[in-house]
Amino acid sequence: MAPVEVIGKKYHKVIPRILVNDRDAVVSVLKSGRPVTIRGYYFSNITSHLKADVQITPRGREAAGAEVRISLKHSGERVGSEKLIDAGKNAIAFVHSVRNPLNAIKGAVIYLRKKYSQENILVEFASLIETEIGRLDDFISKFLSASSTEAPSTETSVNDLLKKVELLTSFQARLRKIRTSYSYGEAPPVVVNPFQVEQAILNVVNNAIEALGPEDEISVRSGQRVFGEEEYTFIEISDTGPGMSQHGGRELASRLKNGKGFGLMITREIIMQNGGQFEITTGKGLGTLITILLPAKSAGTMERTLGAN
Repeated sequence: MAPVEVIGKKYHKVIPRILVNDRDAVVSVLKSGRPVTIRGYYFSNITSHLKADVQITPRGREAAGAEVRISLKHSGERVGSEKLIDAGKNAIAFVHSVRNPLNAIKGAVIYLRKKYSQENILVEFASLIETEIGRLDDFISKFLSASSTEAPSTETSVNDLLKKVELLTSFQARLRKIRTSYSYGEAPPVVVNPFQVEQAILNVVNNAIEALGPEDEISVRSGQRVFGEEEYTFIEISDTGPGMSQHGGRELASRLKNGKGFGLMITREIIMQNGGQFEITTGKGLGTLITILLPAKSAGTMERTLGAN
């Protein structure tokens, strides 16, 4: 992003939100008017893991803005652009090849739904699968016509999306003897593309299921957070798996270079495309926590900019 494009933007649209004790450190400085220095802060994303000292200094009258200085301590590995280009080509070829088996699955689901119409649970699952196949087919059409990014955004209930994800992944988790728990909090509506966000959440939950063993647990919860005058709906997906070391970004980058882990990268891009944020917190032996923040429909419009005077 060019420097001129940064002017007037909220700081967390330029760099990841800086959270200390679950509070936005920049907002705290703006409120208190006192500078803060954070030693050894980790900025994590899908392809890199950066350690830095962060200094936040209020600027202007009544702390109208803040200056954020970031001194990097370690530069994480990054995925080469060639690998991403290859992944894009493979994605197009894959999408082309999906259509025929998808139609076959749809036909089988319709047959089973009609044949076993007295089985209420089966009918419920079959109807849901049929709906999801239709939405996926529509997405494929738009993807192949290079217009998938133009899909409309609508007012969406995050809890409704999570209830579908809970249902769709329940059998898989049960077969692997993984415990799951869902906690539906007060989650304000968001304006997003519901299909894209649902797929992003499914990616995270399915990745967790694949990584865990018997008796491990996945916890999903939703709710509301306020940073300054900005209101967000959050989704937290945590697991009791092995987690990663403080250099987890390297492990993720290694998986990407070996052709794995693109689901998480795509998930992050989907969330960002829908105006949200995607954060990973992990530690060796401490499991993994993935947080998705989406601006609530009623979110405030106060602008907090970097370096404002």
